Amino acid sequence: MKNRNTKFKMAFLLSMVTCFSLLAGNPENGNKEGALQLYCSEPQTELAEILAGQYMKVNPDVLIQVRTPGTITGEELAEASAIVLGNKACLANVDRNEDVALVVGRDVIVPIISAKNPYVDLIRQQGMNLDQFTMIYAAGSPLSWGEVLGTGSAAGVKAMVPANACERAYIEAYLGTETEVETATNPDEMVKKVGANPLSIGFCNLACLTKLEREGGSESIALVPIDVNGNGELSHIEDIYGNFQELGHGIYVGKYPSELYTRIYALASAGRTPQGTAFMEWLLSDGQEQVALAGILPAEYSEKTAGLRALTPVPEELGVEKENRATLILLVVLAMALLAPVAWLIIKPAGSGLSEKKKTTVAAEAFKADESAHPAGLLYDQSHTWAIMEQDGLARIGLDAFVPGITGKLTRMEMKNAGEQVQKGEVLLTLVQDGKRLEIKSPVSGEISSCNEEMSGNPSLLYTAPYEEGWLYRMKPSVWKAETNNFLMVDDYSIWLKGEVSRLKDFFASEFSAADGSEKVILQDGGMLMEGALGECDPRTWENFQAKFLK
Repeated sequence: MKNRNTKFKMAFLLSMVTCFSLLAGNPENGNKEGALQLYCSEPQTELAEILAGQYMKVNPDVLIQVRTPGTITGEELAEASAIVLGNKACLANVDRNEDVALVVGRDVIVPIISAKNPYVDLIRQQGMNLDQFTMIYAAGSPLSWGEVLGTGSAAGVKAMVPANACERAYIEAYLGTETEVETATNPDEMVKKVGANPLSIGFCNLACLTKLEREGGSESIALVPIDVNGNGELSHIEDIYGNFQELGHGIYVGKYPSELYTRIYALASAGRTPQGTAFMEWLLSDGQEQVALAGILPAEYSEKTAGLRALTPVPEELGVEKENRATLILLVVLAMALLAPVAWLIIKPAGSGLSEKKKTTVAAEAFKADESAHPAGLLYDQSHTWAIMEQDGLARIGLDAFVPGITGKLTRMEMKNAGEQVQKGEVLLTLVQDGKRLEIKSPVSGEISSCNEEMSGNPSLLYTAPYEEGWLYRMKPSVWKAETNNFLMVDDYSIWLKGEVSRLKDFFASEFSAADGSEKVILQDGGMLMEGALGECDPRTWENFQAKFLK
């Protein structure tokens, strides 16, 4: 009997192996396609040549031709074998509605000073704001560090910029003015010059600094934190300069001035060849090392996983191959259906039967913020807040059900005090869960008249009654009509919120790899989001959520 069972098991395993071999088999052997055409704008020529050279090195049967037209128009994508590489400005004329566009990296420049600068500790603590950078780079005559930092020092500032035209354009866009200072021909020269002069300041390519850090050559310089809001100190949100990796992530989630970097995209036609798809997949995997070698900050993990998913569908041009594979899949399904009873007889445990009791589990609640009842009469803002003008001329402000529903139970809330002034878009409330934080922005400007005192001792009201007992503040608005002009009434808000929930599913899908099982915590059977899903995530995911949903 034992030998008989063994034979059944072997036959079953061999059948399964045969089925999956059919499914995985590729009917085509060898490369029968023409050369890939890699179009790029002039600033991305070096990147394109590095990528093409390395890809052909590891795939000797593939030919890639790098082309640099004067202007990228989008007509290049009419070729199934074409891929376009460029930044947002270079791709402004390209209609990307039917194409695949992947973020492959970022071209970033960051301000640096000498590690021997006498004010390095002060600068690290409070950062430098736009006005201070403008004073240095737009001044008609040399300034002292004392004039810039307000310290009284007479030591003069030595300012430099990269000779690279694109990087210099980033700086001038940030400053809003042209610069007339000494230049450095490349990042290595910039680091060398700034590191050697304790009074110097410059801008350098971040990917090159990251490379120097790995190789042990960045000790002579220090990053200059940018005080984005100009209040003379680095807030929790602005404190992203602990190391180059932390800074790179801060740039990704929107904590760095957008003028000082640009995304680099790779575009391919929806009807691209399999060879084109393979190259795009390589760009987001092994090719990221080559992206870094070209001085480009590689894409973030979630961007790479989202990009690889976007490449998964088989192009319509390959209809015949799709039909063949569909037939194979059907055969596999039928074979497995026939083998299933045999498999059950072979592998079922002794004594098992249909009368065996099933194990039961308690399912978590589903996240249904888009299906909840939202009161009519309130004005809803896309910052996930609501407001209503009351008879005494004060506005009552609260948070919608979306945010507390997805965060779950909070540890505490940090609220403003009565009498404080707040501007639209400034932080109005901070939600804290075991050290993880979300900042809620004010929907209107004005003076806080009173706070809901119940909230400090019972933050769960945000979850149980966000539109009633869970209100946040009463405010005296300063420009109510102008600032609420684009707010949504309940019907439009309900439609918009359904889009937010759909976007939230995409967000979690891009944050987690299905391979590590993380999505099982976030999504229930049927793809429903779990109530309090964000509470299961780490601080970095909270930061990404902040950047994507609570700007």
